[in-house]
Formats: sequence, structure tokens, C-alpha cells
Amino acid sequence: MAYAPDSVGFHTGDGSILGSFREASDGRVFEFSRNPNHESIAGYQNSWGSEFPHLIWVGSSTGHSNGYRFGRVYKTTLKIVTDEGDLGLPVIEQWQIKNYRLYRKLPDQTKTYSDVVGLKLW
Repeated sequence: MAYAPDSVGFHTGDGSILGSFREASDGRVFEFSRNPNHESIAGYQNSWGSEFPHLIWVGSSTGHSNGYRFGRVYKTTLKIVTDEGDLGLPVIEQWQIKNYRLYRKLPDQTKTYSDVVGLKLW
């Protein structure tokens, strides 16, 4: 499973995490989040950046990988940028996916019952 980092989580990050899916061919699970810069990816202002509003988290940010790939997640398919071609255009693969799941933020669990209903305990 490729987990998104805490920096995009609901409680410790910016809240941009969106969900997860399972790759249909081999069952690997990936998480995805909003791409905060999807209008301007690597200097390609409005050329192909707007086509990929998601970050697909593929592994750790150590080594040669930055931890994510640009993509667009649908309910049953995914378009993912896997490389950059000779002319600087993206190399795009389409994957079949299953178990598409959107996350939702749970209510704030730090509040007590008295905070919610406005009761004084003393």
C-alpha cells in the first residue's frame, strides 16, 4: 500500500487527502489527494497541468522518487503520468482500478459532550 504523507491528512495536514483505490491487475492499494498546483505543473502553465488534478501517492519521498505521480482518478480507471517524453510532454498510462473509496473527515473528536451542548459541569 502506498500511503499519502501526514502533510495531506485531515488532522495533521492540509486536509487535501481525497481517498484510495486498488489497482485491478495486481491489487496494490494507493491513496490520492488534491494537486494544489494542478494549473501549473513543472512550468507547464495551463498546458497539461489542468488535466491532472490529483496526486497519486506511490511510495516514499526518499531516493529517486518524489513520492507521488500526477494523475486523474475516476471510479473505475486512472490516468497517471509515468514519465516525461522527449518533447517535454507527459507519458500517460491508463490503469483499471477497483475499490474506489472517498474519505471524509470525521467530526472533531477533541470536543467533550459539554462543549457540544453548552453545559456547565460545575
